[in-house]
Amino acid sequence: MSDLNFPPHRRIKSGEDFQAAYANGAKVSQDGILVIGRLNGTNETRLGLSVSRKQGPAVQRNRIKRLMREAFRLSYSHLPVGFDLVVIPQKEYVCELENFRRLLVALGRRVEKKAQRNKPSDGPSSEPA
Repeated sequence: MSDLNFPPHRRIKSGEDFQAAYANGAKVSQDGILVIGRLNGTNETRLGLSVSRKQGPAVQRNRIKRLMREAFRLSYSHLPVGFDLVVIPQKEYVCELENFRRLLVALGRRVEKKAQRNKPSDGPSSEPA
C-alpha cells in the first residue's frame, strides 16, 4: 500500500480512543498546535482531529480539517510508527498546508521522545529499596 493513501484504519474515530489519548498521551505544542500522542500497539500511525467552534464557522473548521488530513497523508512516512496522534489547533492558529506539514513532523518526533521517556521500564528498578 502506498504511503500517500489515507485509509479508514489510519483515522481515530471512536470516543474511547480519543479519551485514552487525552488521559494517557504525551502532550506537546508549538505555534498554535497541540498534539497529544500515545502508543497504540500497532504498526500504524493514526490521526484524530479536534477542531472547536472557536476556530470559526463550519466552513472554516472543515477547511482546517481537510488541510490537516492532507498534511498527515503527505507526511505519513516521516511520522513516528505506532502512535495515535490527536491534533488540536488553538484559536490563534492559521492553517497553511506546508507550515502544518513541517509542524506535524516536528511535533510527532517530540511526542515520540516524550512518550519513550515516560514509558515505564520493563526491568527491575535500579533504585535502592
